Amino acid sequence: MKRTNLILMLLTLCVSLFAQPVTLTFTGRDAKNQHVQLNRVVITNLTQNWQETIYYPDTILMMGSTGIDEVDHANGMKLSQNVPNPFDGTTDFALQLPEAGKVSLIVYDLNGKKITAYQGKLAAGVHTFRVLLNTTQSYLLTARCGSEMATIKMINNGNAGENAIRHLGEANLNMMLKGGKGTSNKPFAFGDNMIYMGYAMINGKECVSQNVEKRQLISETITLSFDNYPPTVTTAPVTEITSHSAMSGGEVQQDGGSAVITKGVCWSAKANPTINDSHIAAGSGLGSFVSALTGLTYGTTYYVRAYAENGMGVSYGNEQSFTTVAITPPVVTTAVVSDITNNSATCGGTIQDMGSQITGRGVCWSTSPNPTVENSCTNDGVGAGTFTSSIKNLDHSMLYYVRAYAITVDGTFYGDEKSFKTQEAKLAMAVTGEVTDIMTIGANCSYTVIDMGTYVTARGVCWSTQPNPTVSDNHTTDGIGAGTFTSQLTNLQRVTTYYVRAYATNSDGTAYGDDKSFTTLGGRPCTVAPTVTDIEGNIYNTVQIGAQCWMKENLRTTKYADGTPIDQGNSTSTTVGYWYYPNNSSSNKATYGLLYNWKAVMRNLSSSSANPSGVQGICPTGWHVPSDAEWTQLTDYVGSQSHYQCKDNSSNIAKALASATGWNSSTSTCAVGNVQSENNTTGFSAVPAGGYFGSYSGFGDYALFWSATENGSHDAYGRYLYYNNANVHRFNDTKYDGFSVRCLRDN
Repeated sequence: MKRTNLILMLLTLCVSLFAQPVTLTFTGRDAKNQHVQLNRVVITNLTQNWQETIYYPDTILMMGSTGIDEVDHANGMKLSQNVPNPFDGTTDFALQLPEAGKVSLIVYDLNGKKITAYQGKLAAGVHTFRVLLNTTQSYLLTARCGSEMATIKMINNGNAGENAIRHLGEANLNMMLKGGKGTSNKPFAFGDNMIYMGYAMINGKECVSQNVEKRQLISETITLSFDNYPPTVTTAPVTEITSHSAMSGGEVQQDGGSAVITKGVCWSAKANPTINDSHIAAGSGLGSFVSALTGLTYGTTYYVRAYAENGMGVSYGNEQSFTTVAITPPVVTTAVVSDITNNSATCGGTIQDMGSQITGRGVCWSTSPNPTVENSCTNDGVGAGTFTSSIKNLDHSMLYYVRAYAITVDGTFYGDEKSFKTQEAKLAMAVTGEVTDIMTIGANCSYTVIDMGTYVTARGVCWSTQPNPTVSDNHTTDGIGAGTFTSQLTNLQRVTTYYVRAYATNSDGTAYGDDKSFTTLGGRPCTVAPTVTDIEGNIYNTVQIGAQCWMKENLRTTKYADGTPIDQGNSTSTTVGYWYYPNNSSSNKATYGLLYNWKAVMRNLSSSSANPSGVQGICPTGWHVPSDAEWTQLTDYVGSQSHYQCKDNSSNIAKALASATGWNSSTSTCAVGNVQSENNTTGFSAVPAGGYFGSYSGFGDYALFWSATENGSHDAYGRYLYYNNANVHRFNDTKYDGFSVRCLRDN
């Protein structure tokens, strides 16, 4: 049924016994004011709080009385409360008259000032009026007819632009909604605030109209405007059809209310092509365009559609179909493969020209069947005839597939497939030795080369951050011949794991030794425990420094290893174990861990000066709180290693232990905050979490760590790093302060 509108019948009962219909006609219009067939209209009554949907073509809904069909003349004049109240500048009310008479309506402000008025002679019945006010305040509306008078209070919160009272006409006050398929029994009153919204399929997409919101009073036609929808596009006929190309295009006739961002054509050997198939763009905006369809297959039927896209989506034009011109392809025959070695072979082919000019020929090969020119191939000239091809750079002991090919204007054509296996190579032997003299940016690696009857033309070692490096990665070139040698690996990144292996090259290819790995200085994970997980599931990286295996990160648990919770602190204490957020911010926990007072760290265990301390305390199972002696072991070891020292001073080791970021800046040479990118050669990664001393202090300045060793009943030892200093300092502080914790692995 071809219809472009929906009709909503609203029947309003007058004060007589006979109904007078009030009709609403819904019509859909696009951005060019052309008709749009509505699928459905959603009607919402905001005043009565209900919603109804009418569907095409069942469009008839009726508004009927709720039972008050006649005015009760014995009850005299009645003035209804205005709706809505409060209101934004405009409101409506009804006046019921038992008999005809002269009516006076006056609006006063609360000071008694007359604002606006209406006078007129009205018939018996119910009359509706509209009040418009331009000042936000409260008002009184007084109605007089003969000796009768009534008053209501109104509250205005808006500006209608004028002060006026207008007579709208006669109506009844109570109506109800009935549907073409039955009565919906939803209440409706004259002047209810309504919203109308339409839905329609436009260019393949369901679109929604602009809302129409109004207080419904009279019969009218309501236009539902569709301002945004996919573009309207048509497809041009297909022309200039060849065996491999054609021309088409289209026209974008409407932009759907928003700019057309791209347009073009799409095609496929299947019906209804989309932009997910082959397509070509042809600009943007409205208007006609022409597009070339290329890369087609001869003798094939294709389907093509124009497309256009705006912010609402992609739409397609009508479908066109065409068939490319059929041709007779050349006859291609692949020659027998000969002269097979460990890395090369000879092949070729014969081409019979069947009417198409041969613009390219050769053979292509791959380790997978049906190789194409997208794989490895030779280029052996043009024209028909017989040719020979040299296949090079093959891998030894490998099965290959090869086909001859011929290129014409109509495409690429292939001969029958042949297969062959390369010979086993006589590679040299390369043996990777030990990696020694490991530094932050360099290392040495020894290796041995043994020739197996074919002279070694290149040798050395290659390395990468990925296993099994090759000569395509970083490598040394150490000359020719067999023997035992040592290569220097340079320009390495610190705290990085590398893989290294020896190589030796002869005429049959390149042989590699075993893959070995090493980590440059700046810290390497503990071999026995690269990570450790606490009771809460927090995972910590570890670092091996000398004979000690340390956590590489600050502790951040809120529970002991047996699951017992630790209280969060908001004050200092020597009797209750507390944890604190660094700088009082939970966002710091991931990077800086948590701060703890000594009571939380020790968990009622006694002080220890032993090495190891034997105090698990707050640490995970298998780990312990380091004693003062164990901290000394760490600093003594780092100070004894020249590559950890700053300016060859065994005391200047703070930078070697400090993280490379997060510190406040310093201009002092060898200070932690000076050239921070040079920090952390040990990988210890001390971060400046500061401390808690009754208040939070030192964030960005200090890294403070507890030990398990006390100094009397009130104090305990620890170590700290300071942004403006080059040394690691031993401190003696009160037990109620909050500092960071690093755990050591048990021996």
